[in-house]
Amino acid sequence: MIEIQPFSGNISDIEHYGSSREKGLWQTLIVAIFLSPIIVLGVLGNIFSLLVWVKGRRRKTSTARYLSTLAIADIIVLLTTALEFWITYVFHIDVKAEGTFLCKFFYFMAFFTPSLSAWILVAVTIERALSVWIPHKINVACRPITALVVSGVVCFILCLLYLPVLMGVDVVSIFTSTKAWNECRPLTDTIYRKNLYEWFYIDLCLFFIVPFLLMLVCNIFILAKVVCLAQKRSSSLHAQRQNKPSGKSKKMLKTVTRRIVILTVTFIVCNAPLSILNVIVSSPDADDIIDAEHVQYYRIPFHVMMYANNGVNFLLYCLIGSGFRKDFMGIIRPSSRTSTTR
Repeated sequence: MIEIQPFSGNISDIEHYGSSREKGLWQTLIVAIFLSPIIVLGVLGNIFSLLVWVKGRRRKTSTARYLSTLAIADIIVLLTTALEFWITYVFHIDVKAEGTFLCKFFYFMAFFTPSLSAWILVAVTIERALSVWIPHKINVACRPITALVVSGVVCFILCLLYLPVLMGVDVVSIFTSTKAWNECRPLTDTIYRKNLYEWFYIDLCLFFIVPFLLMLVCNIFILAKVVCLAQKRSSSLHAQRQNKPSGKSKKMLKTVTRRIVILTVTFIVCNAPLSILNVIVSSPDADDIIDAEHVQYYRIPFHVMMYANNGVNFLLYCLIGSGFRKDFMGIIRPSSRTSTTR
């Protein structure tokens, strides 16, 4: 053990990913019932998605490279952070407290991997916006090699940003007048612990606020461009005395609109509650806002919602467009490939 600390009852000292071993029955049931299928089906779904983006007809596009990276990031989230959370609440085993390596690894991954997943999604959205607004330069701005470089740069930058988290935590001994236990938490004299409140706000911006704003703006630009193109096509058809608009244009507009609504709303609904709770818990006035005994009533469902965002992409892909469904069916039934069209 590196350090021995007395227990502080202030709610602001409750860690981002709490590790108390005394879990209530309701907590165990919620995690077991809801998070178990999210992890299992999410991993399988992301594997299927990865196969589609690697072996499908769009495998040589930049979008496929981004979405392949996103699938890998989501698998890592589910098999590390989500699985550690599941073990903690279902088996009441604090994996992070078992040693320095596990403490640093899982604590770092809890911050790094969800942010990586969010920023890869941002990169995909920006790439789509570029493909709509500057199609004549698509071969330069949206090449597959560019997607790999951008993904690597994003991963490297996030690693640097969260490096103080990795270096600032370790297993410590916590004691009260009646008992003592080991816990993975920030060390006292580290940059991370001295700026704990600031780090929660930094993480909120990196993980939620900035990605959401970028995705929202890019999707608005995409929708505006598609509407503009649809209006031009409609005007052209009207000039030719054809009153019915192109069915292809209507389908494109409907698909893009549905994509914007589904991806944006899913990201907000799944991630906003936990992000807001973490800001409240990490604030100096947390005791005046929420009772410490009630934090877990919110923390458990909000974590499950956050992990659900990493597990539903396969379903979203299937719902959003027919191209993904055709590629997926072509992979699981190779004989059907010849009968499918782009």
